[in-house]
Amino acid sequence: MQLLRFVPIKLTAFLILGILIGSFFRPNISTALISTIVLITALAVIFFKERNRKGIVFGCTTFLLTISIGILTTALSNTKNLKSDYTNFENTKTT
Repeated sequence: MQLLRFVPIKLTAFLILGILIGSFFRPNISTALISTIVLITALAVIFFKERNRKGIVFGCTTFLLTISIGILTTALSNTKNLKSDYTNFENTKTT
């Protein structure tokens, strides 16, 4: 498994995993956005804190962030989360 040593292949696999998780569990936009922002902030703190050495925490946070980006992608592409979707309109017509 020489291919799994390349970082882009690992990140692509975790992005696909995040897309699959997002398509099965259908999270709302706010939950996915908040988790992505929290993980970006955590990654920035870890990056500046461990300037010279990047440990296992940095790698795990990067993979969690990639999964969260995949979940956010599916949440943003789901039209039911939009206010202008036809399923979110109320029928106000009375006869």
